[in-house]
Amino acid sequence: MSRGLTTDMATGLQAPVVRPILLFELEFSTVQYLWTGIGTLSWNSQSWLGLGNMLEVSAVEETDSIEARGFTLKLSGAPPDQIELALEELQTRRYGIIRLGLLDASGAIVSTPKIMCRGRLDVGEIDDSNPEKPIISLQYENELIDLERAREWRYTDEHQKLLHDGDASLRYIAQYADKVIYWGRG
Repeated sequence: MSRGLTTDMATGLQAPVVRPILLFELEFSTVQYLWTGIGTLSWNSQSWLGLGNMLEVSAVEETDSIEARGFTLKLSGAPPDQIELALEELQTRRYGIIRLGLLDASGAIVSTPKIMCRGRLDVGEIDDSNPEKPIISLQYENELIDLERAREWRYTDEHQKLLHDGDASLRYIAQYADKVIYWGRG
């Protein structure tokens, strides 16, 4: 995990008392800035809302192979009127970022928090079986998952014009689709 840490962050991790925090940047219709403490935290010209123990994050895994590993973020204790708003705003493919930061003795952030993982929202679910404490689960998938998605693109005149308006380099390609070409015959 020391990979990419600033010197201030590495020094802060070796201190006798370590105050780690997690910062969550989540895109809905607007970007929401949340952190695992209490109160409001100012960093990076943003006000981060502290939700304390109302936030839970799944294990963030790192592997040696190129794999798309996601993470799940759970928000609990949201008021019922906020649940309806969350249902309206949950849209797939919106981004989410989790950062690991450290606080010094005065409560200020030490250096720049390290990005632990980032992803795009895959599934958003709301468990309201307990109306007093509904839980919003946001499952994010790593951006590498896009490498597994099928690309529906063809070498046609229409697709080429979508890429480069006015390009006529493939205007005759359709007439050669079923053409039989004899190679090497006299």
